[in-house]
Amino acid sequence: MTLSYNYYKQSVILFLMFGLLNIIYSQNNPLLETKILDSLLANGEIIKADSVLSKNITELKQHQHYTELTRRIYYYGKIQLQLKTKDDAIKSVLQFADGITQLTDSIEVSRQKHLTLSRFYAFLRDYKSASEQNLLALAETEKMPNATADMLAIIHHNLSVDYRRMGNVQKAIWHSRKSIDLYLSYPKSDPTKVLDAYNSLGARMWDAYKIDSALYYFKKGEKIIDKLENNPMNQYYHRAKTQSNIASVSRILGNNDQAQLYNEKAIKNYNLFINSEGESKDFFKEEARLFLLLTIENYADDFSNEGNYIKARDLIEYVHNQKLKYFP
Repeated sequence: MTLSYNYYKQSVILFLMFGLLNIIYSQNNPLLETKILDSLLANGEIIKADSVLSKNITELKQHQHYTELTRRIYYYGKIQLQLKTKDDAIKSVLQFADGITQLTDSIEVSRQKHLTLSRFYAFLRDYKSASEQNLLALAETEKMPNATADMLAIIHHNLSVDYRRMGNVQKAIWHSRKSIDLYLSYPKSDPTKVLDAYNSLGARMWDAYKIDSALYYFKKGEKIIDKLENNPMNQYYHRAKTQSNIASVSRILGNNDQAQLYNEKAIKNYNLFINSEGESKDFFKEEARLFLLLTIENYADDFSNEGNYIKARDLIEYVHNQKLKYFP
């Protein structure tokens, strides 16, 4: 099978996977709240965001919420990238992160620091550094006497994504299988993470040109979604991502009707997620917008294959304009 341009575009959706971190968490305490930061960053209000974050960091230190403080590394990094050169921003981020672990000898805090740094490097598309941080997080997790299988599984999932993005398919497959085995071995595993593991393993099967197996794992993931808690992340984001994957595989298998149907579903759900309110983090909405545009490109291919070139052209023009607006 040759990798045509259309095949590559379809592949992109499969490989841009969720699962960088388990960072959706309860925020009943105002100190733990990040909605204001999310809003300010989304609107490009960097100076205000910097002020809000600085105050929040000071308060978290005062209350010794060190694990929560590590989760501010990503926000700190995004702001520094707007205020400094890339190299200086990275240097500042590492100094900030190391400063947190100097305040405590907690292995959990160290683990979370490396996880959040992996997310920051992934944002920079520096997947080698992201994988190095994930390996450090894995080592810290293995030191924890109370570590559960799902805590290891999420990191193996992250490593699967990192290695795939670096082109190391064999390592990606190994970590993907390890991740799902760990999740399934632990009865209390978060179903959303199991879903993501199935999506990841499906993508790895795609890498190996095992297209039927890819569809099998994506369909396994689809069955989990209705069992998840009813919130925007689960019902829109996760659903759309899985639907995009099924659409891409369906087209390769020659089922164009199913491909078009699932693309339509995915586009609807990505839009619902992007416009939703609640505790969805800006990072995921940014990725959702990118995934949405990639899905619309594939949807345009559906119409092109049917001979509806006008509709296909209109969709491609829309994607082009949206990319200029959101991803200049």
